[in-house]
Amino acid sequence: MAGRFAIRNDDDDPVNPAHYGYKWLVALPFGTSEGSEPNPTCCAYNTTAECAKLARPASTPKDDDVDENVCAWNSGDNYGANVPIDDIGFFRALAGWLKSEMCATDLFAKGFSVGSSMAGRIGCELSGVYKGIAMFEGPLLFGNGFEKCEPSEPVSAVLFCGTEDTYCRDDIESSVVTWVKANGCNSTGTARAVDTYMSATTKCRRFTGCSGDTFVEWCLIQDLAHKFAGHTEPGTVPTQNSTNVDGMVYIMDRFSSIARYAPFASGVIRR
Repeated sequence: MAGRFAIRNDDDDPVNPAHYGYKWLVALPFGTSEGSEPNPTCCAYNTTAECAKLARPASTPKDDDVDENVCAWNSGDNYGANVPIDDIGFFRALAGWLKSEMCATDLFAKGFSVGSSMAGRIGCELSGVYKGIAMFEGPLLFGNGFEKCEPSEPVSAVLFCGTEDTYCRDDIESSVVTWVKANGCNSTGTARAVDTYMSATTKCRRFTGCSGDTFVEWCLIQDLAHKFAGHTEPGTVPTQNSTNVDGMVYIMDRFSSIARYAPFASGVIRR
């Protein structure tokens, strides 16, 4: 199986509103090297720069930037897809482990950038396993064995894209239309979607009438580049606009609205 993962209980961060009160179990998987050969030194406990140094050929000058070991997923036609890894098989196995060993019920997948594209592929190919997906700053990317999105069951989808992010902005509408068609929603174009979250910099719209009480929703964030909506990357300035949607809180609320009750150590998983 590709990748490794860590388990986190939201009680580890009780003051963060993105986690407080939800009582979710979170698995954090990490992909394999984006290079032509998987590199075992690509792991969850190293920064991108550290991974690059670990993978640096002996002949490469030390002051050169080498990203030979950036973690990636086989999520379609992108730079991570040249690694012949069965990541769909990995996420199927991970889901089975979470259910059998951790008493998980409804499962959801979220990703950023290439991870976003991977979350999209998970929704398309593992819809009977995962109930919903969230895609941050990355579109559906077809290719390398992933040619179409035909989920066996309806799956809820939330997509985020910044207007200054070249990785997602040119394909976000086509990705939304794909999910609308896949879920049999009433609307077939963005103009007929219902406004849900509106601020000075964020516009979210949701399509109604989707099969199986699922939903398809997308959020455009004005002037946002390739960043996670509502959270500034550590060590960077300036901070994001205060009116940007907090993407983590938003999807936790949306997913909680369709999650089932389940036994948990301290009670139940809430809607």
